Amino acid sequence: MSDSDHLTRVLIVDDEPEQVRALSCTLSTDALSATGVGTAAEALVILHSAARSGLMFDILVTDLNLPNMDGIELLRQAQLIDPDLVAVIMTGAGSIPTAVEAMKSGALDYILKPFSVAAIRTALLRALAVRRLRIQNTALLQRLQERTRELEVSNRDLRSANRELNTLAQILSAELRDPLNAILEALSQALTEPPRALDANLTSRLQDVMDSCHRMIDSLDALWHLSELSARPLAQEWLDVRALVGDVLRELHEKHTGIPVHISVTGLPEATADPSLLKMIFAMLLSSSIDRVRTATAAKIEITGERDEDTASFLIRASGVGASPLESPDRNEPCRTHPALSAAQRMVERLGGRLSAESFPDNEVLLRIRLPG
Repeated sequence: MSDSDHLTRVLIVDDEPEQVRALSCTLSTDALSATGVGTAAEALVILHSAARSGLMFDILVTDLNLPNMDGIELLRQAQLIDPDLVAVIMTGAGSIPTAVEAMKSGALDYILKPFSVAAIRTALLRALAVRRLRIQNTALLQRLQERTRELEVSNRDLRSANRELNTLAQILSAELRDPLNAILEALSQALTEPPRALDANLTSRLQDVMDSCHRMIDSLDALWHLSELSARPLAQEWLDVRALVGDVLRELHEKHTGIPVHISVTGLPEATADPSLLKMIFAMLLSSSIDRVRTATAAKIEITGERDEDTASFLIRASGVGASPLESPDRNEPCRTHPALSAAQRMVERLGGRLSAESFPDNEVLLRIRLPG
């Protein structure tokens, strides 16, 4: 009866001893073990004992009409002991409606007395196949529950780690901002005091240091805001992206001592996104692009966009003679390895979008933001 090493165990319940003996002898083979009893009470005792030992019965074959407890109630009690147990009901011709009721209660099949050996073997084969499926389903559900519990633990650990990282980010941002501001103040005094006679080269270098300090403060501000954003749900608002980019450019001009780059903004579509996060993304990408071309000849940055049915795309094209190339160990995924782009990419992905970068031989770098909606 079985195609594995498992010995199929069948429990036969019938108040006719001759029927029990005949079925037990007929069904017992090298792959099947048949045990027969005459009452439902005896059957339940055996099922309980089997459950304690771990040698469960696979199939219950019971007569519908038993003394004290009928086959339907026996089936209900047996499935409390082993929910995966499969039952076949034996019944006389006049009890078919009751047998159908038994199937509604959980029996797999019924066979009419008297029946042939071929009929009972066919019923048992079907029952055994169902038994195996039930056991497999139970095992799968158990593994799913275990995996769910593991994921819940992992999610709790991840949330805890994120809280710690956010706290660390805020501490670093707060502690580094003061010394950077002190450096900026000292540089500003050095550049503005009349007695100082600085040559043009040194003045330019000091100015570069000041700009670098400003960019570091911008990065710390972004780190602070990002840690705050990660602790709250994202807002979804329909945004005027052209106005948002305009605000970013004004803030960049105010923070830095002039931006020697021609910047044009055309054709930016509206988009659905968290306004604070999208503004931070544009600020990081534009600041990075400005740094790349600020010392180049004929430096320019073009900010454009387009929209199709389900995506809003924004392009930042930075170019100029002598502009810094987009250097990355991974040419296929530069956003993954370039620090500034990697941070921006994680923000874009949090919005459900994608950030890509391309570098061209003529010192041109193209950044593309794709957002859903």
